[in-house]
Amino acid sequence: MITFLHLLTNLYSFLVFLLLISSLITVHEFGHFLFCKIFKVHVYEFSIGFGRLIFSKNFLGTKFSIRLFPLGGFVNIDQESQDSQFNKISLFKKIVILLGGVFFNILFAFLLAIFYFNLSDSKKIYLPKISNYTFQSDLVKVGRLITDFELDPRNKDVNDALSFNDNREYLLIDFKDNGAVIRDDDGLEIWLSTEKYEYSLLKVVDVNTNLSNKFENSLLLNDYILSINGIKFKSFEEFNSVLSSLQGKKTTFEILRDGSIFTVEVQIPYRNQSAVILGLVLKEINGNEVSTTQELYILAYENSLVGSTKFILDMLGYQISALLEIIKTALNSKSLDPVSENLGSLPAIADQTYQIFSLGKFSSLLLLMIFLNLSLSIFNLMPIPALDGGQIFILVLQSILKKVGITNISSVKSFLNYISFIF
Repeated sequence: MITFLHLLTNLYSFLVFLLLISSLITVHEFGHFLFCKIFKVHVYEFSIGFGRLIFSKNFLGTKFSIRLFPLGGFVNIDQESQDSQFNKISLFKKIVILLGGVFFNILFAFLLAIFYFNLSDSKKIYLPKISNYTFQSDLVKVGRLITDFELDPRNKDVNDALSFNDNREYLLIDFKDNGAVIRDDDGLEIWLSTEKYEYSLLKVVDVNTNLSNKFENSLLLNDYILSINGIKFKSFEEFNSVLSSLQGKKTTFEILRDGSIFTVEVQIPYRNQSAVILGLVLKEINGNEVSTTQELYILAYENSLVGSTKFILDMLGYQISALLEIIKTALNSKSLDPVSENLGSLPAIADQTYQIFSLGKFSSLLLLMIFLNLSLSIFNLMPIPALDGGQIFILVLQSILKKVGITNISSVKSFLNYISFIF
């Protein structure tokens, strides 16, 4: 049953992923289509998808079609012949048509942002810190989000730090030379030393009473073993060595439980067929261990048209800033690793869609759609001939060359398109 549900969730999330991508493309192509209609440029076909034709319907002189592969789309107009309506309109109107898709993606993202801030309980936005950027957000914090931490009970601030887990929306940590500061959304701060101690502690993280019930009332979950028979240990290996030498003997354990230290006496059993002595799962503790995300921006925006506008402008500006930083890092390091590590692909987006549906977070799916719309807008403005930005570049280049008497640039266009598709 679990396997069937897993497969069903996979299939459902994949269909949602296709619907998501198709909706972005439909919005983008509709922007081109609408401005073509406004400027009276004939559109032969409005297609969602590429490849084999599945469905088509003629309406108002345009063939609306759905094709086999939904990861793309196009608006088919005549841009080549001298008598085409597109070539008869002004350069400004041509640029507006080509920018129509970008404009509609940004507009769609803005409408989704209004919906998101009305729907989501949390108004906070988490962004990976790729570049330095000045946001218009009502709240800007920078730090590493704590995903898990194991604190050494000998740390003087451990009790305060543990209280951060109570009803906190998020925890951030700043690493210093000799420790770290944990911060929460209310501005409270707790200092955690990264000091290592001469001796280790062993924390009981699981008690297997089927293997040994002799410790059921003496060693409990989350107890810390400080010493056995007065012998402290610097590692788990040292503890194992001492334990092996005490098999069959009555032994005194020094235990730390809930801030109090006391001793218990138990008879150490002999090693069983599975080479287990205590039947306990122990974790070595020495100093504070913290697992974190990469460095993040934490932003918050008010639920209003102004808040949504600030959010969209910030996300556009930051994505451009982050993209430039990634390219700069790649050029300086002479490696494509910064690009592959920070830019998502279609499989990555599909995986994100699956994770979001597994968690049941519709608001997160909205946020993903907002970012994809804005990313598609920025990507399409790049000066690559296969994209809108490249087509605008060629039109402007044609206009400049015509003014100096050069009218035939077909070879230049072919070369640029060739380089574009290689890219």
